[in-house]
Amino acid sequence: MDTKRIIEIVEEITQTNIVKESRVREVVEARALYYKATKTVYPNITLEKIGEPLNKKHCSVRHLLLNYDMYEKHNPKLNKQLKQVLYSLDYKSKESIIDENKDEVIEKLKLKLF
Repeated sequence: MDTKRIIEIVEEITQTNIVKESRVREVVEARALYYKATKTVYPNITLEKIGEPLNKKHCSVRHLLLNYDMYEKHNPKLNKQLKQVLYSLDYKSKESIIDENKDEVIEKLKLKLF
């Protein structure tokens, strides 16, 4: 699990240092973006492991994850940035993998039928 790589990508995209101690809104939102991206890519990772590189406890990670939708509502740029982070990590959601497989199966069935 390469959480340090995710930190680098988030910092590059947001132009924010998320490791520094700060409660400035941009830093908090960027940190929440890191937590959300990490939990998306590694759904079984513990909150402790996510917060470890930033010296944050599991409860801080949980708080920002629970509030992520609110941050995104007030800052629509976050959704685009999350997509950029996931794209940079070559992440494919289960839905997109299923869609790709579904298309392959349909094509194979068409070949068998015709």
